[in-house]
Amino acid sequence: MKDIFSKRLLSARKQAGLSQDQLVELIGGVVKKTSIARYERGEMMPETAVLEVLARELGMKPEDFFRPVLIELDVESINLSSPLGARREEKVRQLIRSFLERFLELEQLMGITHTYKHPFSYKPQLSADKVESAAIEFTLKWNYGNPFYRSVLQLLESNGVYIFLPEEDQGFDSLSVTVNHSNGLPVLLLNPGLDNLHMRKAALEEMARLLFSFPEGISQSEIHRLCTQFATAVLLPHESLVQELGLNRTRVSLTELEILRDKYGLPLQSVLQRAFHTLIISRYTYFKLMEELKEKETETEMQLKKAGQRIMDIPVRFMQLLQKALSEEMISPGKARELSRTGNYYSY
Repeated sequence: MKDIFSKRLLSARKQAGLSQDQLVELIGGVVKKTSIARYERGEMMPETAVLEVLARELGMKPEDFFRPVLIELDVESINLSSPLGARREEKVRQLIRSFLERFLELEQLMGITHTYKHPFSYKPQLSADKVESAAIEFTLKWNYGNPFYRSVLQLLESNGVYIFLPEEDQGFDSLSVTVNHSNGLPVLLLNPGLDNLHMRKAALEEMARLLFSFPEGISQSEIHRLCTQFATAVLLPHESLVQELGLNRTRVSLTELEILRDKYGLPLQSVLQRAFHTLIISRYTYFKLMEELKEKETETEMQLKKAGQRIMDIPVRFMQLLQKALSEEMISPGKARELSRTGNYYSY
């Protein structure tokens, strides 16, 4: 019991982003730092009154500290465009671990075996001259060649990717990680504050970080640029763009681009950048339209929000499994509530 409690307390503290000193302050000094350290080393147990204070201040129930650790997970290096700092990165690791532990427990209860198959036969290198072909192959393998992605997040889930939307804004748009369990679990963490169009793009950017290797010596900003180009090439293929806009356009209206935004489900600025990178519009036309976008910034944001509301792209697999387990009486309502409370993650 001490061993389970020590692991749960340590995880809860790190998930809250707290040092031992800060935890002592949070609980009003009912115990000293030395006691917290001994709890976490499994050397002693708190009294009931202290346990209740710890649970209340850490947003838990007392019994959560004694939930068996059924699955050991090693969260490997996190893919993020800019560093978080040691404590924030550890907090994110604990959030991911908590989310996955409950998700995997639900799958285990239902007798489901995780299946993730890399869409490529190996981990190819992504470079500027290979973005288009990589996007085409990805669509062939995972979307049966269909250029329209009705739901990016649900497609990724159906192919074994775990998608995590924490309740709190973690201060970044997205990150990806492979968790060392079984054959490796691909996990995407997406900011729930993103509108649907940016969330779709961010999910594919993070998949690129997991799917590909990159030329040696290139910077993180260059890697991010390649991942962005891959994501937009998946959502709006070159062939589709040519069919919609034609070749060598000297003039293009924002309205034309807005139609493509709504049809293919990616941000308006991404549509514009895609038209420029594929040489359909000139540098002059690109910067002219960018200026128009800036002048219409408020209006554009409203349109983006409306477009995002039309394209409801959300992860659903956890809730589907939970409801199925409840309907077939594989778990009790109490167990369902326990599983759905994944740290700072609440399922819908």
